[in-house]
Amino acid sequence: MMRKHKTIDIFAYNASFDRAHLPERKKYYWYDIVAIAAYVQHNPMIPRNAEICSTGRLKRNYSVEAMMRLFGENGYIERHNAMQDAIDEMRLMKYLNKSMYDYVMYARL
Repeated sequence: MMRKHKTIDIFAYNASFDRAHLPERKKYYWYDIVAIAAYVQHNPMIPRNAEICSTGRLKRNYSVEAMMRLFGENGYIERHNAMQDAIDEMRLMKYLNKSMYDYVMYARL
């Protein structure tokens, strides 16, 4: 399917995990959504009183579930299957409202 659509980019939450488990996809360009979602400088929904590292990354609670809840989906539960993960991660990217340039600059592995 990826070849059919001439896809060369893969966006994933915690992309290094997925990339490590999909060696047949190593030639693709990987972008880690967490590099935008979990950083206070990129995600305006992160509370000002949240514990963050010196880099701006949340120290804890930056799972997909936690991020979706920050955007108002209080009952969200991650299902952990490939298709639903892809849909949920796309929704999260839409919430974050960042350009592809932002992912290229900050999230490429």
